[in-house]
Amino acid sequence: MDAIPPDAPAPRLCHVIKRPDFEGFGFNLFAGKVKQGQFIGKVDSGSPAEDAGLKAGDRIVEVNGVHIGNENHKQVVQRIKLRPNETELLVVDDEADEYYSSLGITIKGSQSNVIRISSAPVIVQPARKISSSSESEPERPTQARLERSNVTNGQRRESSSSEEEDWSNAPAPRLCHVVKWNESDGFGFHLLADKKRKGQFIGKVDPGSAADGAGLKLGDRIVEVNGHNVVEETHKEVVQRIKTIPNETKLLVIDPSGQLFYAERNIAITSSMPNVQKMKTPATQPNRMNNRPDNLKFVMPTETNGTAPPKSSLKRVDSAPAPRLCHIVKWRQDAGYGFHLLADKKRVGHFIGKVDPNTPASAAGLKVSDRIIEVNGHNVVNESHKQIVERIKAVPNETKLLVLDPDADVYYNERNIMVSSSQSNVVFIKTPAAPRAKNDSSDDDDYDVKLRSKGSRSPASPSSVSPVSSPTSPTRPLSMATIAAAANSGLNLNMSAAQLRARLASQKKYDPKREAIDLRRKHEIIQTM
Repeated sequence: MDAIPPDAPAPRLCHVIKRPDFEGFGFNLFAGKVKQGQFIGKVDSGSPAEDAGLKAGDRIVEVNGVHIGNENHKQVVQRIKLRPNETELLVVDDEADEYYSSLGITIKGSQSNVIRISSAPVIVQPARKISSSSESEPERPTQARLERSNVTNGQRRESSSSEEEDWSNAPAPRLCHVVKWNESDGFGFHLLADKKRKGQFIGKVDPGSAADGAGLKLGDRIVEVNGHNVVEETHKEVVQRIKTIPNETKLLVIDPSGQLFYAERNIAITSSMPNVQKMKTPATQPNRMNNRPDNLKFVMPTETNGTAPPKSSLKRVDSAPAPRLCHIVKWRQDAGYGFHLLADKKRVGHFIGKVDPNTPASAAGLKVSDRIIEVNGHNVVNESHKQIVERIKAVPNETKLLVLDPDADVYYNERNIMVSSSQSNVVFIKTPAAPRAKNDSSDDDDYDVKLRSKGSRSPASPSSVSPVSSPTSPTRPLSMATIAAAANSGLNLNMSAAQLRARLASQKKYDPKREAIDLRRKHEIIQTM
């Protein structure tokens, strides 16, 4: 038997049992085209297959204890049908499959780290209460069985103990289905890797955001992302899993008290638990309050250790300074926004260092020394300069910056108030349509150029030149170089474009290279050299 490394990912042995209220097992098979093997294609919501822990993309290793690595699609289907109302599938996800393949290890259902999950219907059984008294106490039914598990190196192994506990008092994990309301918006939460605690946690939830609507809370520990257990994964890996599905994600989370409850009992939290509370972002975004500063509600942040900082006694603040949400749209794709970022060493955060006049940034209300709070709906207070630049570049030709001027920044910092674009007093400013260019001296085909005639020293008497050809002459307009040469040579600037070009050509210096010379003359010149 191949030795299994202690950090090896766990295969799942899924015991799928049909139910009277559901037709079939609730999953589809497909044969891989790029990777050889049989895979789980779709798992129906609320099906026995989902209850047994099957997930889309899982590769099937064994069917009812038989290894099917060399079998075709039809043979695998026949094996599943051999047991009409139930089947046992040993499966691995993509990462586990790649892990074992790279080490050349054959996956088996007899491995010590296999997780066993069954979709067996819940059986209501009485729960025993242990009392110091010899008298028996009344028994009350349990709502489900609470399986204990041994956790070795982060992997769950089913215990042989038949000990049961009452689920009624067990804290409910939450399966939060977070769906963006707009593709350009964020989910509205931040991840936090706490150095003192193992795992990934919810660091902040923006009020009124999609995450808030889906039930995510500050301090929640993330157990699963889109059906994958991430307890042992790094911050970067968890972020990548969240990004895998655009505009939505499913997070299985547990609050600190719930985490302690299951850890003390050595119970692995999974989304297949019967007491999981499923929550989803509402289909429509809640309406904001009236756009008045005196209706602004503030949410106070909580520290990662669970203790809240001193809170302001104000629920509503009159005349609160308004943040600005500047929607900057480029006037030309090959041009910039017209502002520069500045990271101030003396202050935490990122600021607007310079705003060029008459640019999309200035037209959108961006100002020097503004502090950037959000970029395209994402809070960037704790992000690096490079990360902010990447967020700005993420949406081509436009960006949305939530900013505070210095006075507003001081106001909110003194009151320990987190600013977000969901506040009712946010001022929205968008770059208007590009203005018509006038007197652009950088354009060679400028039609409004004023030149001084030769010998004129005073700028008060310029000669107005319009390099537009006459209606009867369909020639192209003069370039700036042609006009300058004409002015310096003392030509009549009232000539047409064609006349000016002809006159300039006639006044050019003699060029011997242009002279036509016959072959005999060339021979004589060479002989005299």
